[in-house]
Amino acid sequence: MSVGLKRRELLRRFPFLLIGGWQLAACRLDDVEPPAQRSGDEDMSSSPDLADPLSTREGLEAAGWVEVSLDEHPELLESGGYIVVTRESPLLDVYLISGDEPGRFWAAWRVCTHGACHVEFRPSSRMFWCPCHGSLFGEDGTPFTGPATVPLGILGARRVDGSVWIEPPY
Repeated sequence: MSVGLKRRELLRRFPFLLIGGWQLAACRLDDVEPPAQRSGDEDMSSSPDLADPLSTREGLEAAGWVEVSLDEHPELLESGGYIVVTRESPLLDVYLISGDEPGRFWAAWRVCTHGACHVEFRPSSRMFWCPCHGSLFGEDGTPFTGPATVPLGILGARRVDGSVWIEPPY
């Protein structure tokens, strides 16, 4: 008889694990800059800095960044374009969003920090809305209306050649 639990079942049975994980993520958010000011979201497609290991495909792969092909997702080439990116390993459930400036990208966790529901991205206002309890978050993850009080996690992203790479969530 197998006693293994899938991740969803584990979180359903032990919800404090999810809350504890968000508290850990919140500790890391103290030094997060708004998306437009982050240093990790430069467009590296034209002039890779050989001293920076994160300016090459090989360096990003070695560091655990997640690749998203622009050929497969041309909507990211437009200002304000976005897609949902989910991965099992590393665990990732984010909106990948194209900024106003060409080559600028960032990723925002899709899971509300209040009730673990998926937030919806509203491109016209560049806000995230939680349909479960009505929390509203800015594009940098800051909660504007509750009940959520903890920001959404924001991850950096870089363009290198024909792909956007999302920073690992750890």
